[in-house]
Amino acid sequence: MNRPTPAILVAGLCVLAGCGGFGGQPGTEVRDTVTPAPVPTVPTESPESASDGVIDADRIAADHWRALDGRSHTARTSVRWRYRNGSVYDDTTVHRVRPDRERFHAVAVYARPRGAINRTGHELWYDGERSFYRVESQDDGPVFRQLETEVAIQYPGASLIRGLFTRLRPVDVRQTAFGSTVVTGPVSGVYGLQGLSQFRDERNVTMAAHITPDGYVGRIAIGFDAIVRDRPVQAQITVAFTDVGSTRVTEPAWVENVSGQSGTSTPVVGQPLGT
Repeated sequence: MNRPTPAILVAGLCVLAGCGGFGGQPGTEVRDTVTPAPVPTVPTESPESASDGVIDADRIAADHWRALDGRSHTARTSVRWRYRNGSVYDDTTVHRVRPDRERFHAVAVYARPRGAINRTGHELWYDGERSFYRVESQDDGPVFRQLETEVAIQYPGASLIRGLFTRLRPVDVRQTAFGSTVVTGPVSGVYGLQGLSQFRDERNVTMAAHITPDGYVGRIAIGFDAIVRDRPVQAQITVAFTDVGSTRVTEPAWVENVSGQSGTSTPVVGQPLGT
């Protein structure tokens, strides 16, 4: 079996020209600051030779999606932030995807209630033709419906991975004894990326990523300081792809409670899922 080579071009330290800033609020003075967020780490297996390098974000994204092609997998995204008073919020979304990418099950838990009915989370089941939606409400309990319109799915696909690696200015690239690659370095920001628009004025943004020997990005961890709702926070974002080839994806029992089985709906997740 030929495994794709990790998309790391090992070279002398080279800052990525044109990585671009992020669409935050340049020039905004933040008087109330917090201690810089800790540099994130990813588990590694005895890293060996270390080299400074530059990366090819397009190739990393392409290799990632190619390595997952025809394989079931679980994608878990956690967006966590902590205020100075100790309050912690964590938005978590888990996608379980079948090998054909035609069926998937998404479960999201919100950091705080949302909307008029105080939604606390949701589930989505897509059976290849129709989308079924279950909303957990703090006020009304579970609400079921079949979606007759397109719905956005916050799947951490190739576009998100490409965006993160494009903004990464690596300072260290390590090849491990087991064939995986670890990349760490500062990131120009996360504002404007899929599902991360709540953060403003990101500072001290650092990222660590683990690329498996198969070519997919197994884990990304990002730590930074930012502003959320006009208050300073310490934030961490983690994205992990696990159970590749062994994830089971089955129709949730609650789908039977959804009325109105006619019609179809196609989620907007990129065409196809995750691109």
